Amino acid sequence: MNNYDIKCKIIEEELKTFWPQWHVVKHLGGGAFGDVFEVYRDNFGIRESSALKMIQISDAEETRALFSFAQEAGDLSKRGGQPDIPATFRNEIQIMEALRGAPNIVTIEDFHLKRDASSTTLFVRMELLTSFQQVTAERQRKGTPFTIPEILKIGRDICTALMYCEGKGIIHRDIKPANLFIDSFGNYKVGDFGASKRLDTIHAAQTMTGIGTISYMAPEIFRGHSYNNTVDIYAVGLVLYQLLNNGRMPFLPEEGTYTTKDIDSANYRRLHGTPVPTLVGRSVGGEMIDSRLDAVVRRACAMDPADRYQSAKEFYDALALTETEEKKPVPVYAKRPQGSLAPDASLQNREQEGARTEIGTEPSDDPETVVSLKDLPQTRKHSGQKVRRSTSPHRDRSSHIWPQKEERRAGGNNKPVIVIVLLLIIAVAALVVVQSRGGSSGPSASTDSDAASQTEEHKQNVSGEDDTVDGSSSDTEAADTVSGEYDRALGTISDSWEEIIAAGEDGTYIDKYQIGDTKELDLGEEGVIEMELVAFDADELADGSGKAHMTWIAKDLLNTKHFMNEEYTNEGGWPASDMRAWLRDSILPLFPETVRSNIREVKKYSYSYSDNGTISSSDTIWIPSGREMFGADNAFEDEGPEYLTAFPDDASRQKQRIGVSVPSWWWLRSASGNGGLDDGFNNVRYDGSYGFNFIAYDDGGVVVGFCF
Repeated sequence: MNNYDIKCKIIEEELKTFWPQWHVVKHLGGGAFGDVFEVYRDNFGIRESSALKMIQISDAEETRALFSFAQEAGDLSKRGGQPDIPATFRNEIQIMEALRGAPNIVTIEDFHLKRDASSTTLFVRMELLTSFQQVTAERQRKGTPFTIPEILKIGRDICTALMYCEGKGIIHRDIKPANLFIDSFGNYKVGDFGASKRLDTIHAAQTMTGIGTISYMAPEIFRGHSYNNTVDIYAVGLVLYQLLNNGRMPFLPEEGTYTTKDIDSANYRRLHGTPVPTLVGRSVGGEMIDSRLDAVVRRACAMDPADRYQSAKEFYDALALTETEEKKPVPVYAKRPQGSLAPDASLQNREQEGARTEIGTEPSDDPETVVSLKDLPQTRKHSGQKVRRSTSPHRDRSSHIWPQKEERRAGGNNKPVIVIVLLLIIAVAALVVVQSRGGSSGPSASTDSDAASQTEEHKQNVSGEDDTVDGSSSDTEAADTVSGEYDRALGTISDSWEEIIAAGEDGTYIDKYQIGDTKELDLGEEGVIEMELVAFDADELADGSGKAHMTWIAKDLLNTKHFMNEEYTNEGGWPASDMRAWLRDSILPLFPETVRSNIREVKKYSYSYSDNGTISSSDTIWIPSGREMFGADNAFEDEGPEYLTAFPDDASRQKQRIGVSVPSWWWLRSASGNGGLDDGFNNVRYDGSYGFNFIAYDDGGVVVGFCF
């Protein structure tokens, strides 16, 4: 028989004096606080089990505790309660009574105080639960770590308990895995309030370094400073951080074993002001941690109490919002011409399209389902012939039949158009076959004079002096040419920036280029980045004279990562941000003079949490907004263009730095304040999805944009 078997028998004899119907089953655990046993009783033929905690304190210990308690709570003679109850137990009993029946807190069923000649023992009977540490150890053994949704539930359940504590004016002060439990329904509960105190008993000037567990202790407690309920929020943040970080606390080695010295070093760094490292990109249960979840957890672990969530309810809401965003399906965006529809007309047109579908309009009426001439095989490089297409300034290059769609809405018959398009497809396909055979020897091979003639005709086409198809006069505007301008297969523009700018000035840009085309831009120390043409006639000029002809956004990140604000705030949004000033003062001067001097200042719209709405600014170079990248239905801005033709899905929004193969997250200029956060800006995550409220002072990727 071991010592604990003997102790179980001794405790059962003790129980006969005040709870005779209860019997001891086994010893569950113990420590400096005392011992815990499993007990049961027969309740009308049904076995009812509970946990029994036994805490014993000697008179000498009580004297020391009494002195500490008097320092912390003031003169004991002014406090109510039973004078024969030791101060150590009096506080715990008061808190147990205050929290009896509270949600997500271990239920206290009964307690008994027994005094001997030289000591006092407190017996507390509570609901029997599974310890969180036991669950964690079992899952580690099986190789089944908690998933992100499970970790979010753990955090919310603990916050629910803390909300009730805050309502009663109670601080737990020792939140850690050893004091967490789980019931048979999968609900997590907080237990062991032995170190807890009421807010009205804590004097701000007193030190409390002896309270709590140092690995989960808030810096202000360790330093002996005044503190409040945010020390519990800090501890919960560390618990969640540990679960998300493969069971390791901040600053411990990521792999392999670690020593007591490593633990001491990690605690020292955390308690002396080093911000906990980011979790972005780590894998948990097969899922990647994104910047949104990382920001929530690291805010809870902030060094300064004022930077943390100020209530358990605020922390709970942030966790709940994070889970909602995790479950949100990836939106499917419909391509739409840039600048062709005003915002107030967009919804009306979509409703009209829906009505036409109901009355049986052919599916080919939708521009996405009609074959565009642009999509036909390009043969002019060999034949010298040109295919005409409209140069309407309001047309998107990905859909050449948009003006025809407007005509159909007026009641035109679709069938003749469909027949014509089909005939054109057949004709061009036949032409492809003929031209492909024309390159071989035989009767159909072109003569040298024919080749020379075609070469001369092609030169005329490029210069714009000829406007014919197969020698006939043209009844359309100037046609597009393929050869000599850019490689269509790659979408890379070979024209110089000077020629691109000139095309914007003379109006030929709409025919020479298309959405998705790219052009390299040398920014010196920031790298040679690839700029992508994302919109035509979409951004308002700041002087009110119209719209910029071309909008460009980088496909690559700058070499330098940068913060949105040097401080922990999004006050004033994009216009007041350090990022905006840095782009203007440090990045714009790196642009080639030709490009820099021709950039047009445009009106940019950004959501500002501190202004509680969309605000505008005039910018030369800028970073994108949530609306521009994800559309109005998925962003906070209620004004501004959308570049969804260029960015239809998450993959199109992924960015990386030159020479780095892995995509990185990057900043948006939207200061949304999602979930009540006033310290961050939104971002695009490494996988191209929408991220919310990444802490403003973190260094993130930078994507520049500008207009001609």
